[in-house]
Amino acid sequence: MTRAPAIKYERGPCPQCGAETDTQAETMCKQTCDQTGEWSCAGEFDRNGHSIRPTAASVANLDAWIDRHMAALDAREKPKV
Repeated sequence: MTRAPAIKYERGPCPQCGAETDTQAETMCKQTCDQTGEWSCAGEFDRNGHSIRPTAASVANLDAWIDRHMAALDAREKPKV
């Protein structure tokens, strides 16, 4: 099995609140609760405080990698009749 492709990031607004910097997020953040009961911000920020998100190409590459690996697993698990 090959390694998953690296995820590349670009600057973009937080998917939850739209903040473009961590300073904006301090007042705009709409934290979400995960299945463990922990509350957290949905955004990711770089070292300079800018909101970042995975590039569309990175997400597409990762999806394709997952699809290839799932197809390979499915092919190995076909029941023999």
